[in-house]
Amino acid sequence: APTKWFHGQVIDMFYTYGLDGTYPDWFPFIGGGYNTTPIFNFADACIFCGVVSILIFQRSFFMPHHEKSNEFETLENTETVSEETENDSIEAENNEIVEVLDEKVEEIEVNKLEKIEAENKENL
Repeated sequence: APTKWFHGQVIDMFYTYGLDGTYPDWFPFIGGGYNTTPIFNFADACIFCGVVSILIFQRSFFMPHHEKSNEFETLENTETVSEETENDSIEAENNEIVEVLDEKVEEIEVNKLEKIEAENKENL
């Protein structure tokens, strides 16, 4: 092959130097024989790290199904209640504005009627 890429020369493995050899008999589990350290492929190590992170950081992975559904129902109920409360406050504000505008319109109409009556009296 023309390049090193096709002859297994690509560095994609993890290997720990210095841990190979014969350990004393008193060493737990691996003592008394010749031991080599495992070699990990980089892709396999990434997959392993991804699975471990999913298991650790995904709280929903550990929740039973009924707790998941209750959590979503509670969330939906909370959103509905907050929307209703917000709608009620907006409606109350709108009602106050309408009342103020109605009072202003009445004042303007009364003023116009008084002016018209005053002009009619002057014209008579």
